[in-house]
Amino acid sequence: MNHSRLLIAFCALLQSVTLIAGSPWGIMSHPLWSNKPADLEMEIKRCKEAGITCMRTDFGFGAIAGEKGKYNFTRYDNLVDKMGAAGIEILPILEGYDWEVAGKRSDAVPLYRHPEEWRAYIRAVAEHYKGKIHAYEIWNEQDGGFWKPSPNAAQYVSLLKIAFEEIKKVDPEATVIVGGLCGWNVDFLRDIYLNGGKDYFDAIATHPYGWGPDASPGVAAQFQAFKQLLAENGDQGKEIWITEFGTSTFRSSLLEQQPDVFLRAIDLAMKKNRPEAAVKAQSRRTSRTAHPRQNRRCAAKMAAGRRVCETHAGRTFQTRSAGSSGLHRMRKSRNRRGLS
Repeated sequence: MNHSRLLIAFCALLQSVTLIAGSPWGIMSHPLWSNKPADLEMEIKRCKEAGITCMRTDFGFGAIAGEKGKYNFTRYDNLVDKMGAAGIEILPILEGYDWEVAGKRSDAVPLYRHPEEWRAYIRAVAEHYKGKIHAYEIWNEQDGGFWKPSPNAAQYVSLLKIAFEEIKKVDPEATVIVGGLCGWNVDFLRDIYLNGGKDYFDAIATHPYGWGPDASPGVAAQFQAFKQLLAENGDQGKEIWITEFGTSTFRSSLLEQQPDVFLRAIDLAMKKNRPEAAVKAQSRRTSRTAHPRQNRRCAAKMAAGRRVCETHAGRTFQTRSAGSSGLHRMRKSRNRRGLS
């Protein structure tokens, strides 16, 4: 999809929301999909205009470790440096999807069967970006279509453990995050614990597309069960990061409706978690609302032709109660960088 057009639309949306203090906004984007320098410059410009302070993007094994024993960070260095100069931190997704790795390193597919390749890649990234990157998300939607042939918590935990160990050796203050789950996936979280993952993450990410707990009793129950499982394992203090949140523009007129959906979510989250903030939605409200079937589960985004507008809290959003909305209040850093 046209990322410049998406950022222009998102910028217009955020400019219609007035906040008392600093920006909590982040975005999920793929700026390296384009080889044109002008596209990156435009993306940075639009991000700054929208008040975005963090960008989540893939740091793929296939792109960085495409030649065995060597690591190419050239394009990623340019991205990290330019975004940093613009006041935008990078939240990398450390991943090695089978289809992405197979193109250059078929000898390393799947990565859970080649743990030393994964270990060397993680160590190389952590060493190279120490001091510039302060949080790492390990994979993306491993409970959905990004793990082949099908989701497997034991296989995922084997890579999560390696990532945690190597990152912490290099940068003990860095935050290691379980890759974004498809919604409040209690079953997969339980399997992470059953396979020994408890002590190998600092925070957990989720992608709660669709209705939030305030709008759906079913989602509220899932959310409560998710927090309860964390508590049962002594992890009630670990933060939940929402690293994707959005609405589909597929098979609907949501391009017109979408700003209203975002404004309502932002307004609700800020009122619940920062009641002193003055949040004013100044854009035109529409009388129509999105049907829940239009807000597809994240795994379905892999369908051909699907266009999804994504935004995420580029920093930490701490869940506080079963009534919290799908977008949560930013918390300040424990590691002095706003990412914890």
